[in-house]
Order: sequence, then structure tokens, then C-alpha cells
Amino acid sequence: MTSKEMIPQPKPDGELVDLRELGAMMGQMVELMRGVAESQRMINARVEKLEKQNALAIRVTASQAREIGNEIQHRAEVICAVQGFDQIMKQHPSVYFYACREPIARAIRKAVKLAAGVNSLRELPKCEYSVVLEQIALWEDYRVITAVKERDGMAEYLQK
Repeated sequence: MTSKEMIPQPKPDGELVDLRELGAMMGQMVELMRGVAESQRMINARVEKLEKQNALAIRVTASQAREIGNEIQHRAEVICAVQGFDQIMKQHPSVYFYACREPIARAIRKAVKLAAGVNSLRELPKCEYSVVLEQIALWEDYRVITAVKERDGMAEYLQK
């Protein structure tokens, strides 16, 4: 429908379009506007999906990945202190590091990567940075801590 067809044109004898024709044209215009509104909703939905995909495509910076790693180490140290592993550090620092803190830090790192579906901390989406830090702060896995306590020879270090 062209713009001339939509605008009421005077008839050759000077009369305007009758009301039935005007009503029909208004109905057509309403249908056109509904179609435009539906198209706009579809476009908005597609743009929203693209924005979400774009946000997931942007990775954390190297300094953010380093900060996540530091938070993992800090959380492992806190868990070790709560569990009493810090006593081992005073007498046997290498045992503390390799047998206590590092296994817990590996388990935290594994949980973070598994939850985000990535292979390394550097691949984490930037939009998930604060979520990952919160996950690290809340991490505590009883099975991992128990496994560290039950390691060969660990009981003798804990009793000293």
C-alpha cells in the first residue's frame, strides 16, 4: 500500500472518502502497526541474545585471573587454619604446602573451572568475575578436607 492510497483522496466530484473506506484503511494501518511492533520485539530479543553472547565472549584480564588465583590460595590458607593444618606449617613448611594447602587449592580451582565450564582461570567470562570470587569465598568441601586429613602420615603431623 503506497502513501497515496493511505491518505484519503477527494473523489473526482469533490467528495471525501466515506467513513466505511476510512474505517477499512484505519484497520489496515492498525494491522501494519501490529506487524511493526512484533518485528521490533523480535529484533529486541535477538539483540539481547547477542549482548549476552558478547558478554560471555569477553574474558577476564590477566590481573583479574591473577587475583582469582590469589583468592584461591587465600581461601586454602583460611581452610587450613580452621582445620588446624597451620600447626604443621610451623614445624614442616614443605609438608604443609604440598600435603595440605596445595590439594585444597587445587580442589577449589577445579570447582571454579567446572562451574564455569572452562579449562583455565584465564578463560573465565569477565561478567562472571564477581560470581567466581563469591564462589571461592564460600567454598568448603568436606570430602576434600577429610581426604587431606587422612593422607599417609598426616595424622602424626597433626598430633604433634
